[in-house]
Amino acid sequence: LFIDIEYISKSDMPYRDDLAINLLEQLLIRCKTIQPDVVSKPLDPRVIEAMNYMTQNLNQNFTLEDIADFTCLSASRLGHLFRDEVGMTITQWRDDQRISRAKQLLVTTNYSVNHIGRIVGYTDPLYFSRVFKRKAGASPKLYREQIS
Repeated sequence: LFIDIEYISKSDMPYRDDLAINLLEQLLIRCKTIQPDVVSKPLDPRVIEAMNYMTQNLNQNFTLEDIADFTCLSASRLGHLFRDEVGMTITQWRDDQRISRAKQLLVTTNYSVNHIGRIVGYTDPLYFSRVFKRKAGASPKLYREQIS
């Protein structure tokens, strides 16, 4: 989201200020969701490891078991710990990261929607479009048209 905010605020597109403010609001809401209390404890290091693993392998088709092996936890324990610490499932968090990266690529490149889907880890273009629309509120093509 930071990259999206920076890109839009530096562009000369119409409604750029409104778009940048909207993205900033999304960022603040996401931060509040992840960390509802100002005085909350830091994330468990194993959750941070899982987040780093997913971020570094965003374009890969990894499983919960792959992440669990990396963090030396059982899949069940990691799933519960992640949800307790972050407030969403691993799949939800991974999809948020993938869609955020896809938004950036839609705005900054001329890659096809199918290619962007593959870059961010979706092998099925229809599934990518469905997830994107659910998370972003518009299809990838429409999102690109609205931002451009």
